[in-house]
Amino acid sequence: MNSKEFKDNILPLADKIFPMVLRFLGNDAEAQDAVQEIIIKLWMKKNKLDHHPNLMGFVFLTARNFCLDLLRQKQKEILVRTNKDLIADFYIDEDRNELENLLILIRKSIDKLPENQREIILLRDIDGFTFEEIVAITNLKIEHIRVLLSRARKQVRLQLKNTA
Repeated sequence: MNSKEFKDNILPLADKIFPMVLRFLGNDAEAQDAVQEIIIKLWMKKNKLDHHPNLMGFVFLTARNFCLDLLRQKQKEILVRTNKDLIADFYIDEDRNELENLLILIRKSIDKLPENQREIILLRDIDGFTFEEIVAITNLKIEHIRVLLSRARKQVRLQLKNTA
């Protein structure tokens, strides 16, 4: 892969992997640095990328593994990032407190899920990836992804009912 092909095929994916990296690392500055490191790693492997059958999947898998390595090094927990500021403008204080409490309960419920279900629900419902993009990221079959997502949502729903 030459530099033009890299620029056309890999660099645009940096914007797509950023939300996932941000979710893993939980810090905007760290996520930006990590994306740059990931792009550098991919640049170093550019000759191997020419004939890769699933380039987007490889990029997402590289990003995911890089983040997991960072988290292991720093012994951090995976954080689910919620942006309360976007929602806060639309609610009065009383409703805002209820909403914040609900978001905390949802985050705790998601954190209790098995890793594969947690990853799928975060990719689909938090990051907004399509099923095809999740297939590329996880290398799972779309049917398996749908089952994991359904089970994850059901578990979160049950946990929310039990706390209400």
